[in-house]
Formats: sequence, C-alpha cells, structure tokens
Amino acid sequence: MKALNTYVEIVVSAKDRAEKAAEIGHLESDEILLQTVSEGVLLLCCFGSEEEARKAKELITILEKYIEKDIADDLNSTNGQGEEASRVPSHVIALAYRAIGIGLGNWSRWTPTTEVRNDIRAEAIENLERSIAPEFESEYDLSSRYAMALLLAESRDLDGAISHVKTALTPRDGSTLSGPGPGMPELHHLGERDKISLWHLLALLLSAKQEFDIAGRTCEAAFDQLPSSVTIPGHTNRHINRDSNRNQGLSAKNKDFIRHLQGREKERIIET
Repeated sequence: MKALNTYVEIVVSAKDRAEKAAEIGHLESDEILLQTVSEGVLLLCCFGSEEEARKAKELITILEKYIEKDIADDLNSTNGQGEEASRVPSHVIALAYRAIGIGLGNWSRWTPTTEVRNDIRAEAIENLERSIAPEFESEYDLSSRYAMALLLAESRDLDGAISHVKTALTPRDGSTLSGPGPGMPELHHLGERDKISLWHLLALLLSAKQEFDIAGRTCEAAFDQLPSSVTIPGHTNRHINRDSNRNQGLSAKNKDFIRHLQGREKERIIET
C-alpha cells in the first residue's frame, strides 16, 4: 500500500501540474494510471477493514476524474477539436468502472445511515452496469457479475441477483448450466475456479427464495463442474469410468487445481 500511495502522489501531482501549466513532457499515460489505481482499489477492498474501504473511496475520485477526461478527449477528437487524443482501451475503462462499483459497494457496508447506504449502493450498481456495457466487451466478466449480484441481493432484489449469476455461469456457446456431458471439452480449471463463488452465491440466493430443491440441484451441478479430486464423499464423478486414460491424464491438473485454491474458495466449496 505504501508503494501505491507513493505512485499516486507522484504521478497524479505531476499530471495536475502539467495540466495547469500546459506543459508537454513525458508523463504516465492515463491508461496505466487508470489500470494501476483500479487494481489498487480492488486490492484494498479485499482487506475488509473500514480504513482500507475509506482509502479505496478516495482513490475512486481519481478514477472518476480520468474517466471523465477520457470521455471529454473522445468528444473533442470526434468533433475535430484539438489534437487526436490517445484513447484509453475499452477494457481499461471497464476495469475502472468495475473498481468504482466494487469500491462503492464495499464502502456502503461501512455506512451506518440507511438512506445514505442505499444511495451509495445504487451508485455502485450503476457503475457495475457500465462496466458490462456491450461497447466495453466485458459482458461476461465474472467479477462484475458477482459484485452486481451481491449488491442486488443486499438490496433484496433476489430475482435480479439470480439473473446476473446465471448469466455469468452460462457458457458463451449457450449450453446449459448442468454438469459436463460426453461431448463437452475438458475443464478449464482457471475458469471453474473463478466460478466457485458464483455457484455458492446462487445456492444461497435460491435458498433465500425458499427454492430449496432447485438450490440442492444447483449444488450438485456445481460439483459436476469441478475436478473430481475436489468432490467430497457422496459426490463422486459419475463420468470417472468413461475414459480411464483421459482421467489419468487429468489427475495431475486436478491436483494442481486444489493446490492453487485460496482458503476462502475452499470454504465455499465446503459450504456448497
């Protein structure tokens, strides 16, 4: 965090001075600044304390400023005013909106006043919706969908939350959410690891709606998506004998999958 504070102090101060004095020189690009500060906000939100949440909120101000600057530069470039602006890539803008949404959502949980908390949460949802806008090509970003579903659940919009989780879990080819069948390709362990939290949240949301039977089947489907080496007794892989050579080939990858799971991910597997 000290490195991030130093970076922000040096880079932002230099860019502010250059802007006021209309100086032209070598400065950190808006793209790198937005990406670095966004990653910093997401990192601060992982700690969970009020101090880090407050610091993340301060960094959000920087993100908002440079997003507005990029929009203004784009308008000037479109209207033929001034020099051709160096555009920030769309995926970086999407990352910045995602960081703003997650940061505000995290800050709302530390806000004691109900009305203010609801306003902050609504602003967080608005920014997360921007992050998955079609023009940014991030509609299927799992982090944005998960954060959106969590905030909607906190707002008691269970149907909306479930919709976002299902969108994130649905493969892009449009196939169903059920377990892998004979014709499905090998598991992409990184992708399935990222979806552990989504499966867990979906089961909780369905349980909150009193749809316990569907929630139970969701848990079964979640285990079907994971390597057989992470399933608990009673959830053995139904396809284990289908191709013994293939299963032996995946054994090493399955063990590697478990070794890289974080503690929170293991907890969610057990809870599921």
